[in-house]
Amino acid sequence: MDPIRVRGLKREDAYRLSEIRGQEAVAANLLSIPVVNYQSSENFVQKSLSDPNSIQLVAEIEGKVVGTCGININSNPKINHVANLGIMVDENYHRRGVGTALLEAILKICDDWYMLKRVNLGVFESNQSAIKLYEKHGFVIEGVKQCAFKRYGKYENEVIMGRVRQ
Repeated sequence: MDPIRVRGLKREDAYRLSEIRGQEAVAANLLSIPVVNYQSSENFVQKSLSDPNSIQLVAEIEGKVVGTCGININSNPKINHVANLGIMVDENYHRRGVGTALLEAILKICDDWYMLKRVNLGVFESNQSAIKLYEKHGFVIEGVKQCAFKRYGKYENEVIMGRVRQ
């Protein structure tokens, strides 16, 4: 397999992120509805690049963006030791180490530079492969929100996970 390169998000990544968000297997596991346009990705990139509490990384294979992972650090002084994490990987690169590379890179930033105590995430209960990936990186299941989201004409539970640095 070709090496995975993780780097910071750039403005020119917006179009590729829009393509990834539009993939059926990816869109099914995002909180947004599966109607994606370039402008929403451009807005996401612009906001991420201008927000000092947002760190966004992308993974590349042979120069092609194949995934992204980021954190948003809470700005409230009472909880600025906590961040919320989001990740997505191109459906053609699932189970190829991209998610692992992105998580390792973002968690290293969380630990070594921001010294965050806690990282939160939510994941659809049916996405067992993602749950296993998060557990492998120190996240634990803290609860389940019943009927938290609508998806494919049904209600879906959300698994709440957290990683607390000791």
